[in-house]
Amino acid sequence: MSELEILIQDDDARGFIAEVEQCIKGILRAYTPSKLILIKIDNWFGSRWLRFSGKALGALGVWRGALTAPPFVPKRVISEFWFSAPDYLTGAPEQPIHVWTESRHALRRDLSKIAPDASLLWYSGNSQKTRRGTVMAYIWHSESYWAWYAEWADSDGWRVVATKNIGPADIAKLKDLQTQLPKGNKWAGYL
Repeated sequence: MSELEILIQDDDARGFIAEVEQCIKGILRAYTPSKLILIKIDNWFGSRWLRFSGKALGALGVWRGALTAPPFVPKRVISEFWFSAPDYLTGAPEQPIHVWTESRHALRRDLSKIAPDASLLWYSGNSQKTRRGTVMAYIWHSESYWAWYAEWADSDGWRVVATKNIGPADIAKLKDLQTQLPKGNKWAGYL
């Protein structure tokens, strides 16, 4: 699947983008979601965003059982691409995942309704400058989501330095899966 590549922008570190691409390819191989939504956020974000729904009553954070769209403000979204199975060709978003809305409405933006049966992956921009990057994934599988977070840092090569709901060994397995893709698949050219 060598033709699937994220278009590297000036703020992206090539090594980190390679890690993101390998995770995406492994997810597509292992879970074959009906849709994959890939969202680039302007800068690093922490693990607290995982399953975070928003704020209620001022500064009180809310993490709910049902997965809602994390409340990234739309101006933080650099790009959003939707890919549909079986060929995962890119298409226009059916509706943007991140919209301007009041917190009380954000708490009810259930992903299973906004993007049914879709797997979503967010990754951080500005990795060239910060020398760290993050990926947050909500993988749709068997009628539920597997939500995880991973952080990489560049210290003589990009390495996983923090995770939540996934381990470094699981990330390595995803990366190994991407190399097993059959030749001739019709995947999207650039993300």
